[in-house]
Amino acid sequence: MKIRDFENLCKKLKAITAAKDYCRCAHDGHAVNRLADREGLQIACVMPQKGFSGGTDSYKTHDTFIIYALEKDDSGQTPESELEPYERTEDAIFKIFHYLTEGERPGACLPFPNINVKGITIDPEYREFGGWNGYSITVSV
Repeated sequence: MKIRDFENLCKKLKAITAAKDYCRCAHDGHAVNRLADREGLQIACVMPQKGFSGGTDSYKTHDTFIIYALEKDDSGQTPESELEPYERTEDAIFKIFHYLTEGERPGACLPFPNINVKGITIDPEYREFGGWNGYSITVSV
């Protein structure tokens, strides 16, 4: 996936999740700086990692990227109130999942029809990027 296509994907994911904003970052430290003064639901998009397999005449490209749906950690939360931001970020990450696997609506064209998704993993996140909680989705294509 080309970086400009990835940037457009990040903008689209911000819109479909109704996030307050998004950031594109290369690594953890980059995201810490980008998210430092933000609040509300944020989509953090880690730029694709590129891998190659095969022989001299038949190399295949493999990309992996991670998208985070996050809210700032509130250390004063009770165990019960801690669930609310996790519910919001879980809803956002599943909107992202459905967009990547089904398109904007059932029966619609996929956002990247020429890309074959090989695997998707969704994980809960705690205190990522200097104090953000939520969920991440790792996509291998």
